[in-house]
Amino acid sequence: MCVCVCVCVCVCVCVCVCALIYWYIF
Repeated sequence: MCVCVCVCVCVCVCVCVCALIYWYIF
């Protein structure tokens, strides 16, 4: 699990959030 404190879209440096969203969608 990643602990990213980034309040931005998937185009941010925090790929952790993007990965989590992808995991939920796919």
